[in-house]
Amino acid sequence: MRGVLGARAQLVSTRIHLTTTIRGLLKNVGVFVAVGHRQTFASAAEEAIGAQTGLAAMVAPLIAAWRAITEQIRAYDGLLRRRAARDETTRRLMTVPGVGPIVALAFASMVDEPGRFAKSKSVGAYLGLTPRRYQSGEKDVTGSISRTGDTLVRSYLFEAANVLMTRVKRWTGLKAWGVKLARRIGMNRARAAVARKMGVMMHKMLVTGTDFRWGKEEAVAG
Repeated sequence: MRGVLGARAQLVSTRIHLTTTIRGLLKNVGVFVAVGHRQTFASAAEEAIGAQTGLAAMVAPLIAAWRAITEQIRAYDGLLRRRAARDETTRRLMTVPGVGPIVALAFASMVDEPGRFAKSKSVGAYLGLTPRRYQSGEKDVTGSISRTGDTLVRSYLFEAANVLMTRVKRWTGLKAWGVKLARRIGMNRARAAVARKMGVMMHKMLVTGTDFRWGKEEAVAG
């Protein structure tokens, strides 16, 4: 499972690089790609190029590669969704708002055996989601997160935290806490804090064998 998740992540990274390359090439000649509602980047790029055959010849192979990679990402996504649907552990993790099949599978594969973490709070440190502290003389400053440990799972928890804070309509204690925190310290740092709390909460769910309970999350967010 870790291999499948890693391979998918590599394809996603390659697609992002292709997207940036195509945008850059077209921008250099005054063509800007604006992706519309339910429109893929590839179709938007072709629409922006229009009948300019010279530009089409320049980026058509890159667009074809973008489409091929996207198709393979979809194949991985289908495989992962089916695997998550069959697994009790990942179904439990997916009850957390903002957590989908890929995040659940990545987290479950990282934890493996919940008992290997003595405390749920240790998960945040393991994933590099705890703030660094700088102490020198009279100064005691809390800095950015350490970013050590499992990069893939950390990035997925960031995504889940962002979905919770910006796209999940129903309010939870964790979302309310994160939104309030964002007003005080900024969205990026608030997302990191929410991602850390999500990781702690998800580990507790694996230890106790319980699903996410709406209305009970205030204890986690406090």
